Amino acid sequence: MSTIALSTPRRGPSPFRAIANYLGLIAAGVREGHAIATRYEQLARSSNSDLARLGIARADIPQVAATGRIGR
Repeated sequence: MSTIALSTPRRGPSPFRAIANYLGLIAAGVREGHAIATRYEQLARSSNSDLARLGIARADIPQVAATGRIGR
């Protein structure tokens, strides 16, 4: 009697590639968070007149830091 082995094609990324992609997403999130924190710190240190020249109010700093955009 002989044995027949059927190979099935893999679907989706390999487990290693899936883990690498996941870690890449985490790294991208950390980089984005750092960029937001840096923008926030820079804006928070600015004077009210500097912020006015940029066209934003102090209350707008969190939104501007998160989006990177000035305006509504």
